[in-house]
Amino acid sequence: MWKRNWVTPRLTWTGWRVEKVTFVEEEPQGFGVFRKRNSNLFAGGERILLYGEPKNYTILHEDNLYHVFFVADAKLYDSEGNLLMSKEEFLSARYVTQSPVFEVFLNLSFGLTGLEAGDYVIEVLLRDKFSEKSAQFRMPFKVR
Repeated sequence: MWKRNWVTPRLTWTGWRVEKVTFVEEEPQGFGVFRKRNSNLFAGGERILLYGEPKNYTILHEDNLYHVFFVADAKLYDSEGNLLMSKEEFLSARYVTQSPVFEVFLNLSFGLTGLEAGDYVIEVLLRDKFSEKSAQFRMPFKVR
């Protein structure tokens, strides 16, 4: 029989959240290593890349290993708030490490082909699979 011991990062009272969410020019190279995009304006068919830093997620300590596990759902809305697209668990991230990991980053890529010129919003909901915690963010952008 194995024993579960729940370990959480500091500042857990502030809730699970995603910080430093930003559009980036290229895929991030690591935690805090990214080139911020200067604009939220994209050409039609251009791949949209997002960087973010989840904070206060649950770390499961089990059998001398540390586990982090979360999934992300994504939605796309037009300027009127109409839902255009929805994808559950488009991202599944699971880390198993020898030491607790407190610095995890998101590398999200959206290939939104076929969008007409206009204003849109990407909404991402991160769900912690080891708890009931979730974190949501919305990123408005324009297609020219």
